[in-house]
Amino acid sequence: LAALNQCGVFLHDKRGEWRADGKNHFGRRSVYVRRGSTYGLLSDDDIIAVSTMVEDRSYAKKRGEFHISDKLGHILKTKYRVQVDDKNREWSVENIVEEGENGKVVIGGDYVPSPLCNLDDPTHTMDEESKTLIAQRLAERSLHRKKRDYTMADKILDEVMTQYSTDFF
Repeated sequence: LAALNQCGVFLHDKRGEWRADGKNHFGRRSVYVRRGSTYGLLSDDDIIAVSTMVEDRSYAKKRGEFHISDKLGHILKTKYRVQVDDKNREWSVENIVEEGENGKVVIGGDYVPSPLCNLDDPTHTMDEESKTLIAQRLAERSLHRKKRDYTMADKILDEVMTQYSTDFF
């Protein structure tokens, strides 16, 4: 990291950003960004509606109209299961845990397929069923990590990597 910094490259791990212009200032984001996956949780129209509501909520808070911001926050939580992090200017969708035929099924998750992979990469070409199964297993892993059950979280990650020949960064 020190070698990168000497070359003028700086990283912001929490935000997953980097810059190579020699400046070590990332500033505050001007808009809220989605963190994690909405896979199977929100439609494209819902994502647009949520993004708009999150920005409207922020603007209402800035103007001191807390009754509006509180109302929007309540809608985001109850209707869309969205959590807003004002400090980092991010929003995410809470995972859903349902009882299925084979035990608990988790929908959603903190992981998303990388847009950096080539379009012919298996990340983008695998069937939807496999993508859904991977998303569910990774969401289960996230729940175990939140419970600090790292042994089970690592076991799930190893299983997914072995079964689907995938890498996670």
